[in-house]
Amino acid sequence: MWEETGEGFFCSISGLKQIVSSDGMIYMLCDDGFVEWDGRDKHSTQATVTRDWHNVQLAAWGCAGYSDFRFRYWLKETNDVVTLPVGVEKVWALGLNGEVLWSYWGQFFLGGAHSPVIALESIPDKMDYWKALQDDWWVAVFESEMILWHAKRSVERLALDDVLDIHVCSNRQEVLILDVNGTLHRWSTNGVMDVLLESSDADGIIGDRSLLEGDEIISIAP
Repeated sequence: MWEETGEGFFCSISGLKQIVSSDGMIYMLCDDGFVEWDGRDKHSTQATVTRDWHNVQLAAWGCAGYSDFRFRYWLKETNDVVTLPVGVEKVWALGLNGEVLWSYWGQFFLGGAHSPVIALESIPDKMDYWKALQDDWWVAVFESEMILWHAKRSVERLALDDVLDIHVCSNRQEVLILDVNGTLHRWSTNGVMDVLLESSDADGIIGDRSLLEGDEIISIAP
């Protein structure tokens, strides 16, 4: 149900499975299918075959999940379903342009509808999560370490340890890294690393421009 109220816009979704936002749009997967909403008065719903899929991940271009003992992904643009190879252990993340990152016997592979499948060089599959960035960069986040990896120039890889917290900014072009000494670094997809805050007693990162220090929130200048 979609409704405009005096204070804004309201939607009610039945059987919501996943929701993500990207470039000012909200994408939802629910009982009715794949829903796109601009947060105001424009919305559309597309039927999908993913209703009974498990472990579903969602992106602006479609979704991936597990069904009938295989991992698969669905493309919104063509309504096609692509089945990943037998033995795939896990789909780790979805890229920004239709890519799917998966692992098979500890080896990572990246491929999609518009790109060939490539094998990543050896990276331990002990990370908490992967996340796609702009300009073909990816970040793998471990408990106290991170690895930045470039999908087309795999030699461009940056590993950092002694990490306390990591935040991928909403523009997907910057990564904030708080180390155990309280120094806040900013890495950009143009390859530049700078320091936003020399030292602090911060416990973590909140959003794109704030740190949590005890019961206080520290604002970081843009």
